[in-house]
Amino acid sequence: MRILFLSVTAGQGHNQTAKGIMQRMSERGHTCKLLDTFDYIEPVFGEAVDKGYRMTVAHTPKVFGKAFTMMEKAEQNIPLTVKMNQKLSDYLSKELFDVYDSFQPNVVVSSHSCAAQISSSVYSMGVCAAPRIGIVTDYTLHPYWKGANLDALVTPSEQLTYYIVQAGMPERIIRPIGIPINPKFNRAIDKSEARAQAGIPDLPTVLIMGGSMGHGDVITTIERLDRLPIDFQMVVVCGSNEKLKKDRKSVV
Repeated sequence: MRILFLSVTAGQGHNQTAKGIMQRMSERGHTCKLLDTFDYIEPVFGEAVDKGYRMTVAHTPKVFGKAFTMMEKAEQNIPLTVKMNQKLSDYLSKELFDVYDSFQPNVVVSSHSCAAQISSSVYSMGVCAAPRIGIVTDYTLHPYWKGANLDALVTPSEQLTYYIVQAGMPERIIRPIGIPINPKFNRAIDKSEARAQAGIPDLPTVLIMGGSMGHGDVITTIERLDRLPIDFQMVVVCGSNEKLKKDRKSVV
């Protein structure tokens, strides 16, 4: 079976989810291909989307939140917005026809809502009738998922099902099986051995993560944990956040 994975680089979560599934499917003998959709269509556009997303989330998170809410309301209340999104997806999808033609996928998996909309356009234009699967990598539903015509939608939790159905998506396509991860994270390892491999002392350990971009109020979390009257160590994953790396060192 040939599986085409469509992603969009906006941080690394979407890409890593696709790569995790790809590895498992490749191990089972399937032929897989991963495409960074926007980057393939126009590299400058793809880079602008990624940088714009990272800068907004890092420096003006409230603006990002308001934009998210506006998109939700627009999708619900303004038919023109839905039509414009569809027109854009139809236009961009034409740039992928050659990929579909050469790879001839049996299944198309999208780990980003914009990629899912584009794959839906390819389907509606009659270019490829392969089943389309969406993978939601957040514990909420981005408004753009609502415009995707999918055969299945993999979600992080059953707790999202009611919200997704209320948003207008059919319950029959929802698969609340969790966010797929790389198979290497399934391998059990003794805690002491893991600490030895990481080169840290053999002590109770708290892992603090803020995603690939190291966002969230990590420093406050460190300071509060540090006041606890127990003996433990913290491992902080800063991702690409250089400022967090510097700030972290100042409180250690």
